Amino acid sequence: MCSKLENTLKKLSENSSRNVLLGGLRGLEKESLRVDSKGKLSQKSHPTTLGSSLTNKYITTDFSEALLEFITPPLSNTWEVLSVLCDVHQFTYSNLENELLWVSSMPCSISDEKDIPIAQYGSSNVGKMKTIYRNGLSSRYGRNMQAISGIHFNYSIPELFWPIYQKLKEDRHHLDAFVSSDYLGLFRNFQRFSWMVLYLFGASPALCKSFVTHGQSNLKDFGHNTLFEPFGTSLRMSDLGYTSRTQSNINISLNDLNEYISDLSKAIDTPEPKYQKIGILNNGEYDQLSINKLQIENEFYSPIRPKRVAKSWKFFSNGYNQNLDDIINNAIFSEGGKDMVVVRDVEFFSLCEHHLLPFFGKAHVAYIPNGRVIGLSKVPRIIDMFSRRLQVQERLTRQIAETVKDVLDPIGVAVIMEGQHMCMQMRGVEKQNSLATTSSMLGKFRESARTRSEFLSIIGL
Repeated sequence: MCSKLENTLKKLSENSSRNVLLGGLRGLEKESLRVDSKGKLSQKSHPTTLGSSLTNKYITTDFSEALLEFITPPLSNTWEVLSVLCDVHQFTYSNLENELLWVSSMPCSISDEKDIPIAQYGSSNVGKMKTIYRNGLSSRYGRNMQAISGIHFNYSIPELFWPIYQKLKEDRHHLDAFVSSDYLGLFRNFQRFSWMVLYLFGASPALCKSFVTHGQSNLKDFGHNTLFEPFGTSLRMSDLGYTSRTQSNINISLNDLNEYISDLSKAIDTPEPKYQKIGILNNGEYDQLSINKLQIENEFYSPIRPKRVAKSWKFFSNGYNQNLDDIINNAIFSEGGKDMVVVRDVEFFSLCEHHLLPFFGKAHVAYIPNGRVIGLSKVPRIIDMFSRRLQVQERLTRQIAETVKDVLDPIGVAVIMEGQHMCMQMRGVEKQNSLATTSSMLGKFRESARTRSEFLSIIGL
């Protein structure tokens, strides 16, 4: 192994682009609890002076309303990353009223885990989803564990490195496949040697007595309020820390990308008896997003994981962050005609909210103007805004129709969507040629069979 690595490094050093590895991007996500002057967990809401925890890309909250998370953008220079993190810290401290940031990963003094407030993100759909997800974490693992802080280090190898490295290895696969394969190899090696990182750099051998119940651990007393492990390095990563016995039974393969995605999807789709007992909706309140082993991908605990998969999910759900007024952008015009307007064969892509698998197809939208028309390009944009969310096709169809109705107040609106669902094709019944068709007819399209017939004839149904 050493000779093979040395040979590869030697070839890279002899290459004309020997400095290509210097361009990698790195970033940090650092968590810290807010505490009062006595070291007690803050019971205050997220400070408004720090911006919205839902939309601020530098300062947000993790599990708890009191657990701040500082995020740096991906940068090519380590000094720049630390400088941004320092600036965020300074800004935060200047906007905290009589509060401090807890410096340890293990939590501060907490009298009862019910005193750990779950993060709130407002009344929007995505905001509610984030809070419900955290309700699930609370029910599944307990709030104490979720109050443990951490630092996430993000890193990506320079894009220019990969074609050079692929040529050195004489690999003939598609570049994307080669990159994915080697990243997964990196992950496997990290998991083999990650214990060494904790051994050399672990620095959390102590915790507050309030974190454990009497007799739960064999830790030794260190003063009146502290327990410690004499030879411990990282209690955060021990059985007392950020671990889950249920998740230890979830096996996610790192052999190749398809296996990784398949195993992760299976965990998101497989019911867990312990979580079935919790239920989803109790007394009108959501306790978790699902009863499955994982609510969403982010719930999977791992010392290392691919970021790009998470980014792809973020793309598929970016409709939550779009604003209808921004999309339409005043593109509504006065027009006296009352002839049917049809925008047909608009491609759409969405994610099934039950299985987190894609469904996609074509949408056909028609309306009869009542003095106003909308710019034609705005119709596909409305479709994208609602489809790039966790969806079911029935609701997606209705949302598009009702939005066109609300925006234009037309004489009638019709929407028909035809979709292929991966949750039917690659799992369950496994029907490869199945097609789901949904419709929403409003106004004259619902009242008049002749109008419906004209619309169906235009779109070829």
